[in-house]
Amino acid sequence: MKVLCLWYATDAEISLIKEVLPPGTEVVTPGGEYLSRFECDYSDVKHLAPDADAIIAFSVPEGILQIAKKLKVFSWLHSGVDDLGLMGALDLFKQRGVKLANIRGANAVAVAEQAMMFVLALAKKTLLKHRATEEGKLLFPLYDDEYGSGMLHGRTIGLIGIGNIGGRIAKRAKGFDMQTLGVRRTRAASRPSCSMQCTGSTSCATTSSWQRRIQKRHISFSAPRSSPR
Repeated sequence: MKVLCLWYATDAEISLIKEVLPPGTEVVTPGGEYLSRFECDYSDVKHLAPDADAIIAFSVPEGILQIAKKLKVFSWLHSGVDDLGLMGALDLFKQRGVKLANIRGANAVAVAEQAMMFVLALAKKTLLKHRATEEGKLLFPLYDDEYGSGMLHGRTIGLIGIGNIGGRIAKRAKGFDMQTLGVRRTRAASRPSCSMQCTGSTSCATTSSWQRRIQKRHISFSAPRSSPR
C-alpha cells in the first residue's frame, strides 16, 4: 500500500504513520523548499499521486485528486469537510467510491480558546489600545465610553451551534461568570434548544445549512442593549 502525505512531513511524523499501518506500507511526501510545510504545490506531488492508495492532507493542490486514479481512502486532517465540498472533492469521492475520514472534534479546544480570546479582545478593546500605543496616541478622556473596557462578568453570550466547539466555549464563558444561551441544529432532550435572544457576542458557523437558518433579524436580537465599561 502507498500512502501520500500532502505536506512536508518530518521523519518523526512519517514514523508515527508507519507504526499504525500494515508492515511494508510505503509513505511518501513532497520534497524540496516550501513556504508553509503544511501545503504543497501540484508540481511537488504530481509524480506521487497517480498510484497512491491513500492520501492524508491538510490541504489539496488543485488537480491532484483528479490524477489519483487508484485512490481508495482520503484522510482529511480537519474537523469539517466543507472545503472539500467546495472544491468538488466530495462528488469525486462518491463517484469513485473513495472512503473519506476526518478528525471531528480534534481542534475543538484550540478553536474554543481562540473564540474566547476574540471575546476578551473585543470587550477590552485590545486592538484599539494596541494601535494607540504603537502610534503614541493618548486615549483621552481616559474613562470615556469610547475607550473604556467592558466586563464579561454577568454578560450574556449567544452561541449558534453547541457541538464540540460551542459546548467548550460555553464552559469557558461560565468561567467568566457569563450567562450562556445556545441554539443547536436539532432538538435534544438532554440539551434543549435555547432562545436566540441574547446580549453579548455571537459565535456562528458559516456553513450553508446554518446560513439558511440564521437571518438578519435573528442576528439583530444579539445587539447589546447597553455598553458598560
